[in-house]
Amino acid sequence: PSMEMLRERLLKRSSDSKKEIAKRLKVAREEVSFMSKYNYVVINNRLESALENLRSIIVAERCRVRV
Repeated sequence: PSMEMLRERLLKRSSDSKKEIAKRLKVAREEVSFMSKYNYVVINNRLESALENLRSIIVAERCRVRV
């Protein structure tokens, strides 16, 4: 999700202070900046879809030939 969508989700939860939300968004921006360093990305928009992607990654890694 976009940073704006993440912000909206965090605000709707009403479980964190605005300061905590700002902190979480900063961490999220930092994490996203490293996305190109990862082999896989799982976006957790829908639990079932994310779980299926994660299962696929596990299968792919088990089948991987390391040289």
